Amino acid sequence: MRRPIHLTCSNVLPDPALLNTLSKTTSGMTLLHVDDDVAFRRQVVEQIMTPLKFARIDEAADGNTGWLKYSQRQYHLVITDFDLPGMVGTELIKRMHERNIQQNVIIMTRFDTIVSVKEMYRSSSKVQMISKTTVQDCLSGKNIRPFWEAFARSCLFAKVSTMDPAGSGRTQPT
Repeated sequence: MRRPIHLTCSNVLPDPALLNTLSKTTSGMTLLHVDDDVAFRRQVVEQIMTPLKFARIDEAADGNTGWLKYSQRQYHLVITDFDLPGMVGTELIKRMHERNIQQNVIIMTRFDTIVSVKEMYRSSSKVQMISKTTVQDCLSGKNIRPFWEAFARSCLFAKVSTMDPAGSGRTQPT
């Protein structure tokens, strides 16, 4: 049985310069966060994603709902757990990449040592992995740097890969 993650609130944001840079990057971006641990998902959204000023943040509590939301709109960035009810994270990512090979995904999981997760992570530059332990450390204020380095890299990849090919600076999807 999975244990819910309960974290304490503290200063989890990076230094103001990095926060400012990331906020400029994410301000026009859309995000889908799929995780069945409601308390963890809400804490990530409220303490990390909201301050980054994403244009839209959608949430789903299982793989099927995540796929339904993804099917209805495009997202610049998708964050998903590996162990989801209804449809596991690897299947969700596979379906997303069948629809949009350029989709940027962050896997946040406790199962970062599982071979299938490692293989997916290594097989695509569009899939980044952040251990939930790293996220927990950030949310508790213990060691925020590893999380923010990985997350910043993912956001920058998402922004660059969705730039208008004509160079107008408009991003897709809208």
